[in-house]
Amino acid sequence: MPPRRRTCDGRDRGRVAPPQGVAGGLPFVDGSFDVAMWTLTLHHWPDLGEGLADVRRVSRRQVFLLFDGLARGGYWLADDYFPSVWDLASEQEAPTVAMVGEHLDVRRAEVIMIPGDCTDGFGCAYWNRPEAHLDPVVLDGMSWTSQLAPEVLAEGVERLRDDLETGRWDARHGHLRSMTEADYGYKLVIAGG
Repeated sequence: MPPRRRTCDGRDRGRVAPPQGVAGGLPFVDGSFDVAMWTLTLHHWPDLGEGLADVRRVSRRQVFLLFDGLARGGYWLADDYFPSVWDLASEQEAPTVAMVGEHLDVRRAEVIMIPGDCTDGFGCAYWNRPEAHLDPVVLDGMSWTSQLAPEVLAEGVERLRDDLETGRWDARHGHLRSMTEADYGYKLVIAGG
């Protein structure tokens, strides 16, 4: 059900549906927003340049949380259990901070460390809790694993399950369990004036 909209003085203005759109065709007039924010979506935009131009059109400042495409490789879940993930278009063409800078005035980019107890569920959220990846709900919530063929996903999960039961995962990656945060290529990019 759409939220109720209220005026400044608290009067009810009825139910309104939130507007929906895609970057490159946002349903807002020029300069609609002081700031616009996108979280972990840039690697799924069909045309990065067109989308970023549209974002710039509707907002004075832009903020993006992105997985920097230069960080491909180095994550045990993808490298050891789902290596075909690196063949997905969304991962092959994952934008870098520099690519965003080709279209927007990037003011700064900051590394986002992922806390060891992160529960958000994005791609590397459970980097030190491999058991979480045995849960189909967790895998469905990550855009890159949700794009894999069911048989590829099932095979990787079974290898992970076996490695956890035999202790092979801990022999290779157990040191991660004691870490409190890690860098897996996520960046906060702030652009505009």
